[in-house]
Amino acid sequence: MTSTHSARRNNARLLCIETLENRELLSVTAAEFAQIRADNADLNLSANMANYNVIEITAANLSDTAIHNAIAKAGTTTESDLIVLRTTATRNKITLGGSELEIDIDASKWGSVTLVGFGTNPLTLDANQGSRIYNITDGA
Repeated sequence: MTSTHSARRNNARLLCIETLENRELLSVTAAEFAQIRADNADLNLSANMANYNVIEITAANLSDTAIHNAIAKAGTTTESDLIVLRTTATRNKITLGGSELEIDIDASKWGSVTLVGFGTNPLTLDANQGSRIYNITDGA
């Protein structure tokens, strides 16, 4: 019995724990998506939420860097992107740090990009007299 027990121990697997890359959990629900569509009918958003890659910026993370990163990320997906900027009564403004929000994404190849402020208060984008707010290039 000792030799069998010893053989089992030699074939035992070791438990390894590895760190994974960052994962994002999107919390825009189907009901919230329907509300976004209703509040922004002029955007002609598809009724199917699955048609969009949703990139969410929470109120706690509203910043110049976050919105620039979201636009850059949108340029790497082949589906249309819906960038949802959540607001609260006290977190509802992004002041740009001197560089405009450049959207230079070929929609026929990479899909459309839609930015929507969603929350208790309207979103304010402020260039702080340092640049334009948006620069949407020809063909984008």
